[in-house]
Amino acid sequence: MEIQRNMESLFFLQFLGAIIIILHHLGYPVNVGHLGTTFFFIVSGYLNSYNIKKRGTFTNVIEYISIIFKKIQRNYCTYVITIILDAFIWGGQGKYNWGDLICHFFMLQTVYPIGDKVFLFNVPLWFMATLSVIYFFLPFMDKYFQKKQPTLSNASRKYHIKLMLALSVCLMFICVVTVIIEPKSAPYSVWWWLFYISPYSRIWEFMAGYILYLIFEECKEGIYLRTNNCVQTILFTIIEIILLLTVLFVRIKGEIYLTVSILFLVFVFSLKKGYISHLFAINGLQNLGKLSTNMFFWHQVIIDFVTIKIASPHYRVDISLEDNVVRLLIVVIFTSCVAYSWGKAYMYCKKSIMTFYNGSVFKTKI
Repeated sequence: MEIQRNMESLFFLQFLGAIIIILHHLGYPVNVGHLGTTFFFIVSGYLNSYNIKKRGTFTNVIEYISIIFKKIQRNYCTYVITIILDAFIWGGQGKYNWGDLICHFFMLQTVYPIGDKVFLFNVPLWFMATLSVIYFFLPFMDKYFQKKQPTLSNASRKYHIKLMLALSVCLMFICVVTVIIEPKSAPYSVWWWLFYISPYSRIWEFMAGYILYLIFEECKEGIYLRTNNCVQTILFTIIEIILLLTVLFVRIKGEIYLTVSILFLVFVFSLKKGYISHLFAINGLQNLGKLSTNMFFWHQVIIDFVTIKIASPHYRVDISLEDNVVRLLIVVIFTSCVAYSWGKAYMYCKKSIMTFYNGSVFKTKI
């Protein structure tokens, strides 16, 4: 399927995004955490837009709740287990109570400002809590952007205008966040929550990614994308390299800059017209990319275990570059192994439970 082939190059980009998040949580002096979270919100919207046909739309309240439940329950088991493990690792060192634990179990820690307690029990899981709130708006996005009368050129033109206007509205709200809220966002303040944590501001990045896929789907059949000559490939390769370097190394303060640059990056790599995007689409790198979700869940648990249970009180952030690289490699390799093992174990248990539930286990011949 052509669309699926275009998605392949995004998998390894997700793996790179997971590495960026790990860098941030290892305490590296390079400020890359915000880049990683913005990237994942945009990619989440992009991939959810891609899966719209599989998900379907709702016609009543039950179908609406079913769509949200299926989205949240997909990773909820991993979410809860990593929370429990991280709480156990911290033990009495963390300042939390049962109310905090219940708040995190129900993914309520980002709905309202609670200061630094949003980072209790496995720091990066605030992202999943924010995403779970955004999922309540996802079925309405599906309904609003559902394409009608695709064969009529006039209707198609109106649909294109609708997409561009919607993307402009998203970018306008992100501009407002950048200009008004971001300068006031002192750590753990209400403004910081509204800018960095809140689903009410992050939804615009998610929606921008969602709309970007719809735009990609509309223009991917364009004549200028059908040709496959050497000049075009080299040109797209140069664009891919520039975008990668820009996103990774150019530090211009402002959420709108990050959003726009990542949107361009995702769109160009989806086209898969350059050598870099083709390289990212090879099976080995794709398999690494498919580990990114589980790596996102497990890396902080591993970092906390190493820091608190093994290395403490000898753990230091201000060590040499060589030691930093070694520490990063150890955490990435260990996290990848745990993510892979957990993924296999989870799928095995899920299939076993479904087999038992469907009664097939009683029909097995001895």
